[in-house]
Amino acid sequence: MSKREIGRKRFLKWMRKFDDGRTMLGFCSFTKAEMFFRELYDLAEKYSKTESWLERFFLGIIWMDIGINFEVNYSILDGKYRIDFAFIKSPTKRLALELDGWHFHKEREQFNKDRLKTQDLIKLGWKVVRYSYDQIVRYSREELLKEIRRIYNEL
Repeated sequence: MSKREIGRKRFLKWMRKFDDGRTMLGFCSFTKAEMFFRELYDLAEKYSKTESWLERFFLGIIWMDIGINFEVNYSILDGKYRIDFAFIKSPTKRLALELDGWHFHKEREQFNKDRLKTQDLIKLGWKVVRYSYDQIVRYSREELLKEIRRIYNEL
């Protein structure tokens, strides 16, 4: 049994012990409370896969309101590459969002690796979008969400 399942069982046991969960956190039913905490577990799982401050910041911006299922640090080509944020609409309609923070992308070697990765992803049929640190920090939350949804819907 995974840590996530153990945590969920403990939480459910605790919720049943206190008022069957009906008034917990202002929820009107146990089902809504359980759904809320499932979303929190999902966020925690995605958060644990992030590798940088920029990825955690970006995840905090999009996770609740994007309305599109996505994976964090999605591995492809037997682990050769990891996509920062992968949005998969279908096997042939895939969006790779790559975040380029200054800390990890200031060296020429990393810059070249990122270009090769982008070329390989395009050859595999992925649509690749790269955001720099400045773009993520300076865009408003609404602008980022709107742009990602637009790109995703155009796939």
